[in-house]
Amino acid sequence: MNQYQYEKWQRMLDDAYAYLSSDCPLTEDEVMIAVYKDYTAMYNFIQYIAKDYFELSHEKVRIQRDDYIRRARDLMKQINEYEE
Repeated sequence: MNQYQYEKWQRMLDDAYAYLSSDCPLTEDEVMIAVYKDYTAMYNFIQYIAKDYFELSHEKVRIQRDDYIRRARDLMKQINEYEE
């Protein structure tokens, strides 16, 4: 997402939060906020992996991999809870 798209997204999101707290909330606003939360969670997970130090010993690599898998599963559960 480039800078212009991000700024436009933020304005739309601010409007959605404002409309959601008004007398006449729309379903589209609820969906936009839910998408934003999922997007943010996935972005943070990717940043965590990208910025993490990669271990060199086999044991630590296995532990790190298991941690990534656990976090990915938790993230998928968090995202999929809306679908149930």
